[in-house]
Amino acid sequence: MSASGAFPAAAGTSSSKAGAPAPAASGQSVNKRCVRARPLHTREHRSPDRRKRGRAEEKRGRARCGLCGRRKPFWRGEARPRRPAPRMTELPWRVPLRRLQSELMSLMMGGDAGISAFPDGDNIFQWTGTITGGAGTVYEGLTFKLSLKFPTGYPYEAPAVTFNPPSCFHPNVDQYGNICLDILKEKWSAVYNVRTILLSIQSLLGDPNLDSPLNGHAASLWPNQADFKKALLKHKSSLPSGERRP
Repeated sequence: MSASGAFPAAAGTSSSKAGAPAPAASGQSVNKRCVRARPLHTREHRSPDRRKRGRAEEKRGRARCGLCGRRKPFWRGEARPRRPAPRMTELPWRVPLRRLQSELMSLMMGGDAGISAFPDGDNIFQWTGTITGGAGTVYEGLTFKLSLKFPTGYPYEAPAVTFNPPSCFHPNVDQYGNICLDILKEKWSAVYNVRTILLSIQSLLGDPNLDSPLNGHAASLWPNQADFKKALLKHKSSLPSGERRP
């Protein structure tokens, strides 16, 4: 204790506040970057993995650091936000693809007489169908080819079905092969399939709708089946050899 009653300062200690940096010796500069307190979330205090994760989370951060103003990463005392699960949506062509593959197998296993259809090569959205006229009709024994084109909205959208022109002489078929059939237009339903389409067209051959004909000449001859048969055979004989089928 000194004469004044005060204890002498301990060696190596400073009379300034505890924790304050010691003054620099004469001729030495103070490195302010070393003196300034750094927040714990700076990059120097994180591993590379946490550093990488922190950068991504800082972009989505909510709050900022009170010391440096940087955004706080969520892993520092906050719950990490949960991303919504990715919504798995099917590609638009997968639904009709599976549907057409199933219909092809059903058609091959069904064994319905007088109808058949197969895809054109590797394009499953375009088929070639074949129908034979029913027994007891003027079309008995005659075979006709059809083209079926399916949209990507199938089975909720109707396919485009036409006769390969000019291979059918019928009141409800025009010279381009277009068919007047309600289930291919406004009455189409997703419950219909290739089989029901072919059977409906086969039935239409023997029972046409004369109220809305597409071929007026054929509609006028239909009441007289003998005259209609002559016109039908004449039409078939005028076709190229590749289009003639018994």
